[in-house]
Amino acid sequence: MILSHGDTSVLKGTGWNSLEIRSDDQIEIVAHRLVEEIPKIFKDHPLEVFIPVMLRDLDSFTLKTSNLVFVRSDSVQDIMRLRNISGVQQITTKGETTKARDIITVPDDYVQELIEECEREFNHKIAVGSFVRILDGSARDFCGHVTSVENNHAEVRVDLLTRLLFVKTLLANLLDLSHVDPARQVFYYCEAVRNLPEESLPLIQQDLKFSGKFPVFDNKGEPEGPGQGGRRKRKGRVTYFVKNLISEGITEPREIALRVLQEWREGRIRKTKNLFIVYCIIKFYLTSHFKFQDWRHLVKRMGPAYRFEPEDFLKLGVPCSVPLVTPPEKVTKDGRTARHKRV
Repeated sequence: MILSHGDTSVLKGTGWNSLEIRSDDQIEIVAHRLVEEIPKIFKDHPLEVFIPVMLRDLDSFTLKTSNLVFVRSDSVQDIMRLRNISGVQQITTKGETTKARDIITVPDDYVQELIEECEREFNHKIAVGSFVRILDGSARDFCGHVTSVENNHAEVRVDLLTRLLFVKTLLANLLDLSHVDPARQVFYYCEAVRNLPEESLPLIQQDLKFSGKFPVFDNKGEPEGPGQGGRRKRKGRVTYFVKNLISEGITEPREIALRVLQEWREGRIRKTKNLFIVYCIIKFYLTSHFKFQDWRHLVKRMGPAYRFEPEDFLKLGVPCSVPLVTPPEKVTKDGRTARHKRV
């Protein structure tokens, strides 16, 4: 792992200095602190930091040089200031002094060899279909399969229990786990899964891929607790019905729309003022369910089956008295539907 600040081309061929990290289990934490503090310390001075990571996996961050990190810059005084960062034990100097003139220089050839060795450790060919672990970010430690590779970036599909998660990240942020047995390639792959006996693999088979279905628990026969008095009313609304369908694994918008119209026809749920409201409800809850930024991204990723427009309600073959949009004469000046006047 190499961190850079400023124009580092002027540092090519120059020697390195070494930082000693206080504890082996603080290496990742100190790396994050360096990223935050370096711009404040070095400002206009260039800097390179080489963290010789040998192993990076779940709860593992091991260096090839025990607890030494290498840095180089044209400002030795600023390098000495790095020892003030929490987690840095000291800058390696002669006699362990704190004077800049006693700082020990490590030859560039030695550090370049270390860089090549570390690159070989992580230079696995990640391609479409590879099983990988995400090393950092909001989806850190999740495992999934690569769906696309482009411009040194990859998109990873993570099959969770209740939804799909698509993560776009740098290839350098992925750990190749393609050697893992396909029967163990679950999103929570870890040592426990690796050591699971063959006869126990059926226990995790349902977690290998998101099926779109997961258990829905009903509370029939249970007494209503405090604050649950409005639940019966919500069950008769389109919002509750659509959310329940999606939770049962029915996610194609046309199928959801068709079931809403059928429920209206049977009188089991309350009708909305127009069909466009139902269209917006379906879009909102599907986008939230699949964790996409917007409807356009969902359609692009999920395919043609999810292309759905308000006019498609009229093509479902179910007679419906609800208009596609509210007629102009029934809309008030503030945009709301006018209330029916009692005669």
